[in-house]
Formats: sequence, C-alpha cells, structure tokens
Amino acid sequence: MIELAKKSLTIDDILTATGAELIVGARSATFSGLSIDSRTIRPKELFWTLKGERFDSHAFVGEVMSRGAAGAVVGLDFTLPAGDWPKEGVLIRVKDRLWALQETARYLRQQYSAVPLVAITGSNGKTTTKEMLASILTCKGKVLKTEGNRNNLIGLPLTLCGLSDEVKAVVLELGMNAFGEIARLTQICQPDVGLITNIGPAHIEFFGSLEKISQAKGELYDQMKPEAVAIINLDDPYCLKLASRRRRIITFGLTEGADLRGENIRQEEMKTSFTLRTGAERVEITIPLIGRVNVYNALAAAAAARALRIPLSHIRRGLEQVVLPPMRMMRLAGPNGSIIMNDAYNANPASMCSAIDTLIQSKKGEGRAILVLGDMLELGADAERFHRQIGRLVAHNSIDFLFTCGPLAHWIAEEALANGMDKNCIFSDLSHNQIAETLKTLLAPNDRVLVKGSRGARMEMVVNLLIDGR
Repeated sequence: MIELAKKSLTIDDILTATGAELIVGARSATFSGLSIDSRTIRPKELFWTLKGERFDSHAFVGEVMSRGAAGAVVGLDFTLPAGDWPKEGVLIRVKDRLWALQETARYLRQQYSAVPLVAITGSNGKTTTKEMLASILTCKGKVLKTEGNRNNLIGLPLTLCGLSDEVKAVVLELGMNAFGEIARLTQICQPDVGLITNIGPAHIEFFGSLEKISQAKGELYDQMKPEAVAIINLDDPYCLKLASRRRRIITFGLTEGADLRGENIRQEEMKTSFTLRTGAERVEITIPLIGRVNVYNALAAAAAARALRIPLSHIRRGLEQVVLPPMRMMRLAGPNGSIIMNDAYNANPASMCSAIDTLIQSKKGEGRAILVLGDMLELGADAERFHRQIGRLVAHNSIDFLFTCGPLAHWIAEEALANGMDKNCIFSDLSHNQIAETLKTLLAPNDRVLVKGSRGARMEMVVNLLIDGR
C-alpha cells in the first residue's frame, strides 16, 4: 500500500497520464492511497489490478469494493460485477494495467520535477547506500525512499506515486533481472543523480558475463537527462568504463584521484571510522556499521549528496545516524556470550567475500570466527565455480569453523577441505535446525558468527533458532 499525502496523486492525474477511460465515478473523486494487494487493502484506497502468470486481480475487485475501497483500475477485459456498484466508487479502465501504473508514476514525477531524485543500482550495497543517503537527505525534510524490495517495474512506480508537496527528496533503488529493466525504470523516475555502487556477478545466471551485467546496469547512465550527474566508483573497473557515457560525473573510492576519498579506515567493535576527503576539505566520520564495504557505501552516499550540494556537516550527521533494515550485518547477542552477525538478507559472490572480510576484521583477542553459509542463487552455470571460490577464501583466512546449508553451499565446504581446512572444523549439508543445535553447544564468549546466504536460503532461520528458539 502507498499512502498518499495531501496534494498528491488524483484521479485526473491517472486519466491524463494514461488516456484511461473513467467508467464510473467522478474525476474529482479522492482516495487515500494505492494498493495492488486485495488482502491488505484499506477503506478509501484505490485498488490497482494487475495480471501475473498465475493470477488476475480482476477477480478480487468485487471483494475489495465491498470492504470500502475507493475504486479500481482495471483492464479492457474487465466485466462489471453483478449488483450495484458503490455509489461513490470509481472505475477506471486502461489498455495495459502495468504500463498505466508506470506512466502514472512517470507523469507524477514530471509534476514534481523540482524535487531532487537519486536512483541507485549496483550488484551490492544498494539498500545500505540508499538508507545512508536517505538519512543524509533528511536535512532537507521528508524523504521518499524505496521500502523493502520495491525496486522493480511494479514497486518503483508504486513508491513514486507517493510524491507530494511534503516530499523534499527521493531516493530509489533500481533492481533488474533482464536487459531493458533499468532503462525503463530510469525513464519512469527521471533521476537528477544516478549511482552504480559496483558491478559484480549478482544475477549472472540471467546475463552470462560481467560485461553484460555492466551493459545492463549502464542503462541508468544512458537514460538519464543530459544535465544529470553520474556517481562513479573509481575503484571498480566496470564502473569506470561507464564514466565516458556521461558529461557530469563525481567519483568516489579509496584510491588517489577520487573526488570523494576514504582514508585512514579504523575498525572498532561494531563501528567503523574513516576520514572523508574531498578537495581541501576533510571530515572524520564514524558509521554504526562494520567492514570496509560499508566505507564504500558511505562514500557513494556522500558523493550523491555532494551532487545535490549537501554540506559535509549534514553528510557526516546523516551517515553517523543511519539505521539499516533487518538482516543486514545486524549485531545480536548470541548464546553463551557469543555475537551473531545476521547478514542473511541476500548474498552473491562479491557480497559474500566482503562479509567474510568483515567477520575477520571484527575478530579481536579471544573468541573465534565462525561462518554459517547458505546457497548463493542465480549464478547459473557458474554456480559451482563461485561457491568453490568462497571455499578457497575460507580456507586461506582465519576462520575457525564453517557450517554450510544447501546443495550449492556444499561446494564451499568441499573446497575449504581441499585447500587445507581441518575436517573437524567443517560441518556441511546441515539443516537450519541442525546448525543451530550444534552451535548452541559449541559457542563460547566473544565468538563471532556470520550468517549469510541468498534470500531463498532463508538463513535467518538459523539466527531465529539461536536467539529465541523460533
């Protein structure tokens, strides 16, 4: 559900944007929000029907109207339900329901073109960078941002439909599974600033190579307005190659020559400090997150903020106050005085390497480093190669115990063993429950346990079992 503020989306906007036909009701009718889910729709919300491979929400129009919905947006093949239509209910008919939703969002964005909008894509760090930037931009007022996984051709338009006079800045994630998706998302949201965090093998199953992933991500820069600013990761060779596509760029990184450079990185218990340098200006920043990867995310957010002329003082405050969504390197108290690092939201080879590096960095004095890893999905024919690479990384670093869950993660354990890790320190092919039960007997004070895997691996189940027995 997208809740609307005053002076936001109207029936007239929808009709103008899409050329839709108003079948029942008045152009002046109002509604409190948009919803595509008949199960959670609230009274006075407009029900936007969509059609998927296995469903057509035309079937639920009568039900939502009986529960007080303000009306519905339907396709050409919709048949008005038998019986009386609610007196004040609105019925809008469009040729293509998804296209109409996207065009409505695009039209509304045009009406609020003066509101700065930053679009973020990349293989890793999109959500963290988005949250960091949104935290910074609260200095301008209300920030509209992507919530949850609404970064696709349905979710992004829904988010953008929340634009109103109250919104002072917008930060959106752009996700993809196919060529053309980033291009279309960019056309809809018309960013003033475009940011690609990095380019790695996430979703390589759908694209086949890093070059093709780079091509797909690069659609962001291709579709932005001529005056828009591109934020470039100077330390990523694929991002650097894309810089030639844009006239206005700002670079970030840890190497000499970056417009925004991170220096003197210091890792503490559960926070990281570094010096942010831009030109002659320097500022000391401490973020409530661990790991070198989060310094990159902070630099990316800071670069986007500078493109919007945000002072360093506000950048520092926003970065130091950021709060991330669940399951992104969350620090939790585990059994027997251990520390659980819950990074179970998702995983790909690059983010897995970064997380393991963060675990190693966080290990201080007494206590052991323990990995609990699930499958990395959407790697296609390269799945075995990438999982084995992680296994070699584990074996060649200071990891005390390795647990794996899932048929693909088995290759991690197999390769770690082949590269010299003690077989008594490897527990492979276990269920979530078996891992949790074994850890409860193994863990000791100051042990650090990193839990990570792709969304489909549901590795947070291990965390839940360890923390509260769910």
